[in-house]
Amino acid sequence: MSTDTCKALAVTKFTGSTADYRILDMPRPKLTNATQLEIEVHAAAVNIIDPYRAMGSLTLLIPDTPPIKFGYDVAGIVTRVGGDVGRFKVGDRVYGCLNSDEIGSVGEYVVTDERYMAHIPDSVEFT
Repeated sequence: MSTDTCKALAVTKFTGSTADYRILDMPRPKLTNATQLEIEVHAAAVNIIDPYRAMGSLTLLIPDTPPIKFGYDVAGIVTRVGGDVGRFKVGDRVYGCLNSDEIGSVGEYVVTDERYMAHIPDSVEFT
């Protein structure tokens, strides 16, 4: 696996069957603005909305086209930060909920704006 790709849970076609869910090599998310951070995912969840997205049931609300990645909720370690990120640094443990255009927490890496993340207290584990 190159550093340009990462593994993520996704579907390659609209489907109602979980048998079609796959771990795929996907493009590794990139920082696209100065307030974003990259997170190496240590914990994530499949959200109740994800199966509906996989079926194509929400395309009027969320303009999905396959491949469709899963997951909004994420916890992990910051691996990169944009130039204007002020609350986090590389190595920080964070958690939060991704914006709807950044879906894909059930994978190795995500990129999101710092406003959607919070610090994990030292007394809290990932599991």
